[in-house]
Amino acid sequence: MVSLQPSALVAAFLLASYAGASSSGLILKPYGPATAGKGNISPELWVRGHPSPGQSSFRFEVSKGLGAGPAFMVGGFRQTKLSVLGLSLLVDPMTPGFFLPWSGVLGGGAGQAGAGSVSIAFPLPNMPSIAGVSLYTQVFVLDAAAPGGLSASKGLRSTFNRGPLAVLCGHRSLRSYDYGRQKAVNDGTRSSPDDVQFNRAGTLLFATGRDSGSAGVFEIYDATVSPLKKLKMVSLGPGLPNHLVVHPSDTRAYVAIADKPGKAGYVRIVDIDRSSSTFGTVLGQVKNIPAGLRFFEGGSVSANGRVLCIAEFQFSGASSLHVIDVDPSSSTRDTWKKTILLPGVGSMLTDVDVDADGLYAYVCAVSFGGPPTFAQVLLPTGRVTKLVSISNNVRFPTDIDLDPRGRFLVVSCSNSSNLVYFPLTRGPSFMVPRLMQSAGKAKPFSVALTPDSRLAIAATMSHGFVAWDVATGKIVWRNQSVSGGDGIAVR
Repeated sequence: MVSLQPSALVAAFLLASYAGASSSGLILKPYGPATAGKGNISPELWVRGHPSPGQSSFRFEVSKGLGAGPAFMVGGFRQTKLSVLGLSLLVDPMTPGFFLPWSGVLGGGAGQAGAGSVSIAFPLPNMPSIAGVSLYTQVFVLDAAAPGGLSASKGLRSTFNRGPLAVLCGHRSLRSYDYGRQKAVNDGTRSSPDDVQFNRAGTLLFATGRDSGSAGVFEIYDATVSPLKKLKMVSLGPGLPNHLVVHPSDTRAYVAIADKPGKAGYVRIVDIDRSSSTFGTVLGQVKNIPAGLRFFEGGSVSANGRVLCIAEFQFSGASSLHVIDVDPSSSTRDTWKKTILLPGVGSMLTDVDVDADGLYAYVCAVSFGGPPTFAQVLLPTGRVTKLVSISNNVRFPTDIDLDPRGRFLVVSCSNSSNLVYFPLTRGPSFMVPRLMQSAGKAKPFSVALTPDSRLAIAATMSHGFVAWDVATGKIVWRNQSVSGGDGIAVR
């Protein structure tokens, strides 16, 4: 792999110029169509390192281009989709700040399809004001087999955030760990949080759980300071909040609640847009959810912001997955659309994650007297397209995290010491599970990937944080300066 570096001065100047232009959603998000070249293979663009101020080792990485092919990368501050020479240009060249971060020649055997790669150093300026700025990039490779003689990657939106931080919740407190500087902080809270999530810029942290009594609460914290500073605490009414989902627009959070005395399950909607006049208030709840007591366990929204899925935990019968329209442009926004029954999948559905386009959902479940099950579900039809059972050393899967590029997912298992890795590339190894290194006495209850998807960090039930290298499956660090917890958020 050839390693080259663009002008750090240019990168710093442009990012500084656009600091303050806030954005929302996932930290790293591929978007738009790629254009294939020789062998019907498209170049791929991703990153290595943490997308935050002062990260001198941050890099863009190109793979699967034509071996030894001339190539270039464009960058800018707005996405688009323009048809040029038979391909799609996905970075707006008309917006001020459009630039050419890199041009050169890929490594790999000359003319070999998919063999070309390069690592492009892109050191980030140590300026906190770039947190929240989104940079859009795309790579083009000279390839005679491609339309117009150029193959192209998908676009990649990189949103720079506040820096490496993992937050664990549970046992009536929040505990933070700066995994870049290896520094732990007990943030404290009077509530009993069950789930936590960041906004995309990593400037706000959201937590949900119960107050000192039995009422549900939603808390908003300033995540730019340490310890975290509580900004708002919002009452959610009766019931047990168990899971929260942040919409990619960073304007709304959805909190799944089971109200046992009221014999109902519902999803509250909270305004999390800091520029809104109703910031930190309950906007209402998802409409038309079927009546009856429902124990909602996990939830996930697609990266395109259109589909929200909520998993329902049941003690018997077929497991249920609820599909909700959360598309901001839809006339039925925040309305339940359907319930998908999943025969053959364990009745106690514990989590769900939805792919970027809202086409597939991935679920994990347990059942009395049987092994845990993992499934891929085609959402438009409700059909289970892949079902996997594991019996050895895997007990009670509790949390799923899906790679933003859809290449794999990882699952935490609270009654064992393992994470489980499932490859999602089509072929013989599709969803064939691989156990990652045992964490010994540490029982991973929830898991989240770092922004570049290279580490999986778990909140364990009594032994703090444990991090695995996703590629090797090996544990790379632990931090037991804090006790355990139920939920985790990573930026």
